[in-house]
Parts: sequence; structure tokens; C-alpha cells
Amino acid sequence: MLETLSIHSANQIDRISGTQAANKQGTMTSYLTRQKHAKERLGAALQKMNDAIRDVHKSGIDVDISTLTIHTPRGPMVQVDLKTFRAYDAPPVLRLVEE
Repeated sequence: MLETLSIHSANQIDRISGTQAANKQGTMTSYLTRQKHAKERLGAALQKMNDAIRDVHKSGIDVDISTLTIHTPRGPMVQVDLKTFRAYDAPPVLRLVEE
């Protein structure tokens, strides 16, 4: 009876180890899939943003693009900030403000 339990326990350990390895592999696969999907979304967003900037420019409005750095627990994260101004005016940063 003791030997049977030992063999049974060893089989369970093998099964659990195999399940854990499969879970790790599944987690890695889903992580890579998530990264791939995120890159695709970013590419599509960049294309849409560039199309919108082109359309805005054709309508007589220029765009000032700057980056913002946000500090997160995972490290710095860069984001984009857009400001628009009429093409014949100075960019918002260069406008003279009178009080």
C-alpha cells in the first residue's frame, strides 16, 4: 500500500509539474500574443493619427506635437500630446500673450 501511494504521488507530481509547465508556456504565449496585438494597435493608431494630421493640415490648421514622459512603476512611459493652431498664427508656444 505504501509503495502504491508513493508511485501515485510521483505520478501526481509529474502531472502537476506538467500542468505548471503548460501554464507557464500558456502564459508566455498569451503574453507574446498580447504584445503582438498591442504593436498592431499602435501601428494602426499611428496611421490614423498621421491621416488626421494630414487632413487637418490641408484644412489650414497646423499641429504642434510634443512628448510627455509619465513615470510608472514599470519605468518611464512616453505619450504624445497634440496642439493645433491656425497655419498663419504662431505655434501656441511662441504666441505673445498680453495682459
